[in-house]
Amino acid sequence: MHRRQVIAAGAAAAAAWPFVRLERAAAQIAGNAFIVSGFPAGGMGDLLSRPLSEKLRARYATNVLVDNRVGAGGRLAAEYVKRANPDGLTILQIPASIMTLYPHTYKSLNYDPLVDFIPVTSLCTYMYSFTASAALPAEIRTVADFVAWARANPKQSTYGIPAAGSSLHFAGMMLQRAAGIELTAVPYRGGAPLLTDMLAGVIPVSFNVLGEVLPHVRDYHRARGIPETDSRVILADLGRHLAWHRHRFGTRGLYSPNWLNFAFRGMIYQLGRLQFERVPYKENLALSMHIPDFCGPLSPEAVDDSLDRARRFFARHFPSERYDFAVCHSWLLCPQLAEHLPPESNIMRFQARFTLDETGVDNETFLQFVKPGTRIRAIVEDRIARGESWLMGSGFLVLNEQPSH
Repeated sequence: MHRRQVIAAGAAAAAAWPFVRLERAAAQIAGNAFIVSGFPAGGMGDLLSRPLSEKLRARYATNVLVDNRVGAGGRLAAEYVKRANPDGLTILQIPASIMTLYPHTYKSLNYDPLVDFIPVTSLCTYMYSFTASAALPAEIRTVADFVAWARANPKQSTYGIPAAGSSLHFAGMMLQRAAGIELTAVPYRGGAPLLTDMLAGVIPVSFNVLGEVLPHVRDYHRARGIPETDSRVILADLGRHLAWHRHRFGTRGLYSPNWLNFAFRGMIYQLGRLQFERVPYKENLALSMHIPDFCGPLSPEAVDDSLDRARRFFARHFPSERYDFAVCHSWLLCPQLAEHLPPESNIMRFQARFTLDETGVDNETFLQFVKPGTRIRAIVEDRIARGESWLMGSGFLVLNEQPSH
């Protein structure tokens, strides 16, 4: 689900070509312009308004200030801008739901979205998150776990939302209907106070904007002493996943939504060419190795560098956890590739590091992950066309052993 942030200027800016009118006015306005946000500082609206004010400063007006008019789920801000002088100096920055959903969820509004405002532009789209707090039992790790718990504990089954009648409110109602459970919505005055209560365990779950959760993930990284550069790399990798999905399937989304859990729970980190996820392995712990696309060749030198980084990184930042093994589950470990690739190829040299311990037929994964237009893709398709199958590879290596390649 996505929500779209829009900017609307006060009714005075109504012109036949509002973009042209605003652009011409930028050089003429002397004084302060105001970007009015309906939610408190620290939330997603504020995170958008402040960089926007910096960009507009000296281009649109002498100074551009952010004015947080909090209350009534953003309606107070809309009403304030409606009453403002029609001089183009008062700009409303809001989630689209205030203009698109509220007319259908409230019996009456003190503004008319079609009459009182002129839409200017879209700022961004962003994803929602369903976030659990420490108020839930520790064994609840998935949405299915939460649904089972909510069914058994209807009186405790509340969820926080930044505003009543918002699209996030609808998300909670959709979950309630789909799962056949009773949930009670608890509206807040924006995402920032909601997340404060989430961190304190006041409320068990909430529907949030993904960007509002990110600062708390980074706080977790800082508490572990993880460098800011490493934190940025793994969080930015979510964008790579979205781009990969659009490139391969032509639609928005994530191939594996669980990837959000890995990143937001501090379970996965990119260290050089490879990514390492903290996982249970048999009766111990292990680092599960992932090989992301678009990150350069899988050369022996790049793999050595990543493994060396991983040994140092997890010993330093997770000292209470012992990682003797790294594991990998990938088409790159398919033993049948040896029939088609030379031993000195990067893939076969990567594969040679592992002791293979499991295989299983998985043609679908090969077709999804092996890049179209490559020699390996042609080999994959030819084998399947002959009625033969590919085996998904799985293996482990000992982290304290030096490579033999």
